[in-house]
Amino acid sequence: MQRSTGQVTVTAAGLELVPRLQAWLSEADELFAPAQGLQGSLRIAASMPFFDLDIVTLLAQFQHEHPNLTLNFTLTSAPLDLVRDSIDIGFQEGTAVAPGYIARKLGSIASWMVASPQYLASLGTPKCLEDLLAHRLLSIASCHDEWRFVPAAGSGSMRQLKVKPVFVSNYSQAMLTMCRAGVGISF
Repeated sequence: MQRSTGQVTVTAAGLELVPRLQAWLSEADELFAPAQGLQGSLRIAASMPFFDLDIVTLLAQFQHEHPNLTLNFTLTSAPLDLVRDSIDIGFQEGTAVAPGYIARKLGSIASWMVASPQYLASLGTPKCLEDLLAHRLLSIASCHDEWRFVPAAGSGSMRQLKVKPVFVSNYSQAMLTMCRAGVGISF
């Protein structure tokens, strides 16, 4: 199977984003900090994968540096409308950016195809991408009907596969739990 990038599955490799989050918070500090320090309220929203990367620990450090600032943190399973929901800063996975918003890429998180040993023993191991179509598939909501595969450096071009998953979730931990239970193959 080929390794894929661009979809969020929190793994040890995802921890490489933490320094970027720290750098971004430092940049925000420099941009918005008046001479006497930050005051008032800052509304922050993050999707669940960012919570898994321990963003709350980073926010605690930020709070210690700015004790006069009230942080209002919202954990969400779907992107919020930053204007309608009065969010000052939002962290989300994916590439879609709503018109009028400013987005900065923090990094990429690699994804893998995974299945429980019990599932593979009973239904077989796919040998190529097309073999996946004969299996029970579990998909993250942001790419539930189309999976994209990025080959190893220099070994070809990106491939797309239209899929019909039996389980779709916006949270990678739910996908992992279903996969461990032998429900299907997850991306």
